[in-house]
Amino acid sequence: MPDARPDAPRYLHERGKPTADTTATTAAVDVSELLARLAQRTEELAEAKVEQKQAEAELRKRSRQVTTERKAHNEVRERLEGDCEALESECELLLAESRELEVKLTREQDVRTAVEVDVKRAEDLTAALQDKLKIVWAQLRESETEAIESPPRRKRLGS
Repeated sequence: MPDARPDAPRYLHERGKPTADTTATTAAVDVSELLARLAQRTEELAEAKVEQKQAEAELRKRSRQVTTERKAHNEVRERLEGDCEALESECELLLAESRELEVKLTREQDVRTAVEVDVKRAEDLTAALQDKLKIVWAQLRESETEAIESPPRRKRLGS
C-alpha cells in the first residue's frame, strides 16, 4: 500500500486510478528525477567531504601552529621567570651592598667630623699659642730695649 504521508515522495501517492501508460511514464520520470537528485546529492556530498577534509587540514595546521606558539610562549615565560629570579637575587645583593656602604659612609662621616673637631681645636690652640708668642716676643723686645737704654746697675761693694 502506498504511503499517504504528505512528506512521502510524490510517486508513492495515489492519484486516482493510473493507467498502465501513465504509470510507466510517471515512474520513469520520477526515477530519472530521483537519479538526478541522487547524483546531485552525491556531488554535493563529495564537495562537502572535500571541504571537510580541507577544514580538518586547516584545523590541524592551526592546531600545530597554536601548539608551537604555546611552546614558544612557555619557553619565553620560563626564561623571563629565570631572568626575574636572577634580577631579584642581584637586587638583594645590591641592597645588602648599599646598606654596607651606608654604614661605611656613616663611619667615615663620623671620623671626618671628629677630625674636623680635632683640627678646629688645633687651630684654636695654634692661634692661642701665637697670641702668647707675640706677647712674649713683645715683652722680650721691651726688656731688651730697656736693657740697652738703662745703664747697667752695679752692685755696690762695701758698705
